[in-house]
Amino acid sequence: MKKFLSLLVAALFLTAIAPLALAQEEGEEPAGGEETTTEEGGGEEGGAADPWSVPDAAEKADEEKKAEEAAAEEPEIVAPTGYPTAEIDRPLALPKMTLEPLGMFDLSRLAKTNVISLKLGAGFGIIDNLEAGLLFPLVLSPDMDVGIMPIYGLYELGPFMDGQLRTAARLTMYIPLPEHSDFGLLLDAPVKFKFHDMFAAIGGVGLGMTFADDTIFLLNFDFGALVQAMEALAFELRFGIHLAIADNTATLIPLYFRGQYTLMGDLDVFAEFGFGDLKEAGADWIQFTVGAAYRLGL
Repeated sequence: MKKFLSLLVAALFLTAIAPLALAQEEGEEPAGGEETTTEEGGGEEGGAADPWSVPDAAEKADEEKKAEEAAAEEPEIVAPTGYPTAEIDRPLALPKMTLEPLGMFDLSRLAKTNVISLKLGAGFGIIDNLEAGLLFPLVLSPDMDVGIMPIYGLYELGPFMDGQLRTAARLTMYIPLPEHSDFGLLLDAPVKFKFHDMFAAIGGVGLGMTFADDTIFLLNFDFGALVQAMEALAFELRFGIHLAIADNTATLIPLYFRGQYTLMGDLDVFAEFGFGDLKEAGADWIQFTVGAAYRLGL
């Protein structure tokens, strides 16, 4: 009996172990293996979870964030003129085939006389980096009259230093419309250097002359700062030393403050206050101007 029971137990053991050994030889894994997640997000049995794997959603969010940050660093460009909204990012010359009509009211106190005038003009981008324009002044008070009309041509050089430095050469002719005025020429070089998204240095130097009974030579130095408070809002402070050299040399020290706001992309409105000569400030030479300019892509 004991021998029979031993044979029976051995047969049952072999019956249970044989299928399991056969399954392992055929490459089947035991049931109950845990499923893990790979970097691609698929299931893999029997492996441990990768603690450094990043879900696809998180990767896409990081890419979108980087794209948004890169776009925020680029200046806002207005179509169709291609002109930046921020004054600090604008070139010195209008884009090719862009017309900029402008108008302004000017209130000045000169030699204890109040003068009100309307100035209408336009600038036009002829080709890349080349602009020309004029400004027609009409005196409304104290008597109806016309002033001196400037006509200019400007060619921008550069930009340089990845767009931080902009400079140009500008020639302005002053046409003597009233009988008592004189013809004049001024060649100057405006400069703008952007050293921060909010701050830039502006200025320039100019040489010229007026042809009166005696020829007067002009030498101008201008300095200033541009602050871009918002994408559409900019402030300027300009200071100058202007010399009129003849038998006797006269020195003017102008100082102006300007605020500009851009509406609807291509429409600028601005106001300017200052003194034609600080030596006469507060009494004989005060100037206040308000105006608007609008750009059209042709």
